[in-house]
Amino acid sequence: MVVLAAPSTEVRIRLDSIDAPENGQPFGQRARQFLASRVAGRMVEISGDTRDRYNQILGTLWADGRDINAELVCGGMVWAYRVRSEVQNPAYLQCENAAWEQKKGLWQAPSPVPP
Repeated sequence: MVVLAAPSTEVRIRLDSIDAPENGQPFGQRARQFLASRVAGRMVEISGDTRDRYNQILGTLWADGRDINAELVCGGMVWAYRVRSEVQNPAYLQCENAAWEQKKGLWQAPSPVPP
């Protein structure tokens, strides 16, 4: 994702602890639209200062005091990110489980395939 950090400075960020569907996958476009609806026209903050192997900032996106990464998971638009089957953020796993139980977003599909 690219966010505007200053009037003319774009910053590329990868959202930490989530795994979003790719554009060609089911819900890929809907996840992007969901994200855009949460941040469009708002001042956003990025917490986290680590960089990934592509030198992109890896962080949590905040808007109006809300964790946008969590909202994506709770809305059923993305998965809680796992490394070797271990969830990186336990709170996001709770959101994912609730979205699954409520059949929100990508959990409407019988067998959603993670990216």
